Formats: sequence, C-alpha cells, structure tokens
Amino acid sequence: MFMSVVKDAPQNVTWVFKERRNSLIAPSRLTQHEQGGEDHPDLAIAPSGNDQQFCIAASHDIDLIIHAIAAQPALPTATRLYVTQIAKVSPDELVCIVKSFTGEARVGMLFRAVGAPDIEVRLAALHWYPLRPETVGRAPLAKVTLVGHGAGRIDPKELLVSFPDH
Repeated sequence: MFMSVVKDAPQNVTWVFKERRNSLIAPSRLTQHEQGGEDHPDLAIAPSGNDQQFCIAASHDIDLIIHAIAAQPALPTATRLYVTQIAKVSPDELVCIVKSFTGEARVGMLFRAVGAPDIEVRLAALHWYPLRPETVGRAPLAKVTLVGHGAGRIDPKELLVSFPDH
C-alpha cells in the first residue's frame, strides 16, 4: 500500500520499499539483498559518525514519507493471505495452503499478488483448518482454491491482498 502513496514524496536519498509478510521502508544504502535471490533486504550496515549529511537527509525524508502515509484516508482492513504450500496448480487455478494475517477471507473475494499486480484471482473455495493446542497464537491456516488470470504463477511465500470487486 505505502509504495504507491510515497512514490511522490520528496526524496533526498534512495529508499527501498518492500511489502511481503511485513513491510519495510529503509534507505537503500543501509540494505543488501540476501544471497540466493531472496527478495527481503536485511539491514547491512549502520551509518558511521561521518555520515551526518546522509542521516539528516534520511531523517527529513522519513518524516515526509510518514506524513504522506498518514494523510491517506483510513482504508478498510484488507484481507491478506500468505501462501505457504502449493497443492495443485494449472495456468488459471491454484489449490494451496495459506496463512490469514488480516481481514476475513470469504469465497468470492478478489486478490492481487503484492509482487505481481497483473495477477488477479478470485477465492473459489475455502476450508479452515481447526486450531490445535500447538498452533494457538499463530495465523490461522486454510486450504483455498484461487481461480483467475495468473493463478498458476503464484509461488510459495507470495502475499495476496484483497481488493474491492467493482
């Protein structure tokens, strides 16, 4: 969500904006990509004492970014599903196991993949797994069937976010 909001915010330094299970906003100078092609930057280095100008510029930017996000009207909580396992896949259908992070998933809802906005799928079937004592406190798990454009391109670790049906 915040990537589209802050792209017009003035930037004195280059920033990394990532949204997966959690969101990250960080100066790109302080991040490095993990080995193996993972798409999650980790903090790499701390600025040294002689980086005063960089720190001032980054501090100014983050204030502008926070204000740009805060100025947006409150959106209804989107349903966020995180794909953990793939059970069956075809070009326009995917059966998989998901964790539910926010919102209330319902059959008929539309979802987009965060990393691939051209993927749009509809939740066609939903089966919640019962909670067990060892899973209390974790995100609820469900077996779902997703149908639509790009369903076969959804991978494990993909975050799906609901959007309104127009």
